[in-house]
Amino acid sequence: MYDKRCSSCHGADGKGNPAMVKAMGEKGLNLTTKEVAGMKDDEVSKVILEGRGKMPATKGMTKDESKQVIDYVRTLQK
Repeated sequence: MYDKRCSSCHGADGKGNPAMVKAMGEKGLNLTTKEVAGMKDDEVSKVILEGRGKMPATKGMTKDESKQVIDYVRTLQK
């Protein structure tokens, strides 16, 4: 799910796709930061499903699918 829906902006390693970082800046694209690691799962899910700032809502993703993405992102933060 992450590869399909998230990696084009956030990069395969969660640190941000270099082209997107150049275009939009790193803030928000790097999912391995202490800020993101400190967010509760429900906060991250809300961002995924509803969007925030320049990130649009992820259309068609269920809460269960967002949980799968969050679980995967947590592995990138280690």
